[in-house]
Amino acid sequence: MIKTGKLNKYFNKNRKNEIHVINDIEVSLPDKGLVVLLGPSGSGKTTLLNVLGGLDKVKGEIMFNDIKIDKYKVSKWDEIRNQHIGYIFQNYLLLEQLSVYENIRLTLNMVGITDKDEIDKRITYLLEAVGLKNYKKRKAGMLSGGQQQRVAIARALAKNPQVIIADEPTGNLDSKNTIEVMNIIKKIAETKLVLLVTHERELATAYATRIIELQDGKIVDDSASSGLGNLYRVRQDTDIYLKDLHRHELNDGLLNVDLYSDQEDIQALNLKLVLNNGTLYIDFGNQKFKKIQLFDQNNEVKLIDAHYEDEQEAQEVHSFDYESIIDETKKKKNQPVISLKHSFRLAFSKIINQTKRKRLLFIGFLISGLILSFISASLYAAFDAAEENYMSRPVNMVLVTVKDGYRATYSQIDGATGLTYMVPRPEQHQIQISVPYFDQFNLNYGKDDRIYLYPHFDLENVGTSIIYGRNIENTNEVLLDVSLLKQINHEYSSSIYKMLGINSMKEITGRTMIFYGKEFTIVGFTERQYGTFTMDQLTYYQTKYWTVFEEQPKYDTVEGYINEEFGNSREFFVHSTDVKQTIAYLKLNTSFEGIEDLTTIERDNFMDERQTLFISLSIFSLIILSVTWVSLFFVMRTSVLDRMGELSVFRALGVRKKDLYKTYLIEVLVITGVTSMIGFFLGIYYITNFNPILIEQGIVRVTFLSTIFTILIVLATNILFGLLPIIMILRKTPSQLMSSYDA
Repeated sequence: MIKTGKLNKYFNKNRKNEIHVINDIEVSLPDKGLVVLLGPSGSGKTTLLNVLGGLDKVKGEIMFNDIKIDKYKVSKWDEIRNQHIGYIFQNYLLLEQLSVYENIRLTLNMVGITDKDEIDKRITYLLEAVGLKNYKKRKAGMLSGGQQQRVAIARALAKNPQVIIADEPTGNLDSKNTIEVMNIIKKIAETKLVLLVTHERELATAYATRIIELQDGKIVDDSASSGLGNLYRVRQDTDIYLKDLHRHELNDGLLNVDLYSDQEDIQALNLKLVLNNGTLYIDFGNQKFKKIQLFDQNNEVKLIDAHYEDEQEAQEVHSFDYESIIDETKKKKNQPVISLKHSFRLAFSKIINQTKRKRLLFIGFLISGLILSFISASLYAAFDAAEENYMSRPVNMVLVTVKDGYRATYSQIDGATGLTYMVPRPEQHQIQISVPYFDQFNLNYGKDDRIYLYPHFDLENVGTSIIYGRNIENTNEVLLDVSLLKQINHEYSSSIYKMLGINSMKEITGRTMIFYGKEFTIVGFTERQYGTFTMDQLTYYQTKYWTVFEEQPKYDTVEGYINEEFGNSREFFVHSTDVKQTIAYLKLNTSFEGIEDLTTIERDNFMDERQTLFISLSIFSLIILSVTWVSLFFVMRTSVLDRMGELSVFRALGVRKKDLYKTYLIEVLVITGVTSMIGFFLGIYYITNFNPILIEQGIVRVTFLSTIFTILIVLATNILFGLLPIIMILRKTPSQLMSSYDA
């Protein structure tokens, strides 16, 4: 069954207080029998027991059946403990908040037995075998020490293991319960290997079939034992032996009554029995009794029709044949001890039933989520260089600087590849959109009604950027860029356009734009021509320079106006469909000292401005997250420590680490979901629905991807810090966990 090579284990190795607790121990154990590890405190017997049961690490080789284990492999030992080993601990290690039935069912679920009938059959048989048949529903924490130990025995036997490990199973019991427990263990050893630790030589001699004696970590004696222990069963307080009492009979053919009393002389009993509608009523009159108790199938008191001496002999021949009643075909794939449903219920109950201090922490998590929504939206806006955030002019513009003493001319630039137009002195112009009511009564437009736009002249290619309406067909028509709507619909704007509902592409298209006193029909809207109105370039200049004193335009061509403006400007702009080729052409001209892509300039300026903001927001977000992480760590650490006993039981019984991780993962997710995530979504909802000006101004940016990314970051970091306490705890061996719990 179990065979070892030379095993060695040290405590405090290479220190002054080093202890060689297992010293070159080599042992071979049979398939059945009661093998006792005997020795005084500190002899190494419990450590050896833990090592042989996979509860602790050791240097050396262990063979369990055909499984060879030369290093402590957690997953392998978990599987062995789960399937093949049952444990009876000195301190019982029952889950006291659960019933007797639930404690035993837990081990059956672990090995894949979920069929209710099979579970009921096994538990009923085992509880009857240990004398606790009517204790199924009793909470484990409400039982006496002897009763708890018998439940532990039933739990150990439930999965029908090959080996039973018993660590000082009678150490906390009185003499009566000691004999009861040892009687049961002795019966178990008839068909299974029971490995038991004790320091009581008399107990070992009375019951063991083999005694291995240890001293200072070494085996000093290994011998067979007759095990002729006294198997009598001590009388339990809940057992009433009827033949030891005084009996009085009443039999009139219809009513048969037997009265048993522990006193020979008793007062006459005046009782009335009433049977009505299937219900039996008992009237005791004025008689006083210390206690009145009715018997049913769930009663803990047993009525035994025998003398106490007769029962002793009957208990000696009592058989234990558990394997005959179980059905191994009911065993399925291993099941998690704690279901997902139970894990969620447990997590929510913890939040609801938390202390006032922890509830304040949860409120803090919610607030941190709210703050984080603003920070993440701001970070994304600062990090995301979307054109609409920094472009105030059309894309594909080139800025050219002329050297001192030089003057640019139209002809120097006209041959550039990709050139569509040039603007020597780009400037914003104030325009107005005609509002009939205002125009009819000659009312003045207010400050918020002023619209400032740059001119754009690429009529040949503008058609591809039209998103509403049509292209320009006449010189008195214009296109507006959709970015204009941001000015009109500004949250704090009180413009007449917004008030009258003239604030959409549909409402504006077809109206008149007033530019330098002349009217132009708005025929549609473009995109990516940021902050512009598009019109014929010659018409633009003739309108701009037209005065009431001029009957004819100053120039008939664009070139004339541009050359005139070149005389007053050292900088000019060129619009191109091929910026790289245009820049390459312009660099051939020695009179130009600076040629730059305007889109690149504006993006770089934007990123420079946002870099400081990005760093500040990053630091602030790290502070908020760090506070959340630390708080969550301590919340989960408290949760782990509160359930230390439960964790010790689970690990000792062979529950896998990953099953326990899942339980705490769900708790972290629930805490995060009902606190940080709620706060985060409230913040996002506020930004998008009640404060869109922040989005319009590029201060914040909320997208599906940015939201998902932030959620993933929060979940990932919360999971990491939330699971850290359980990960740290479960690094310990089951033996170390039990020691921590006992301490």
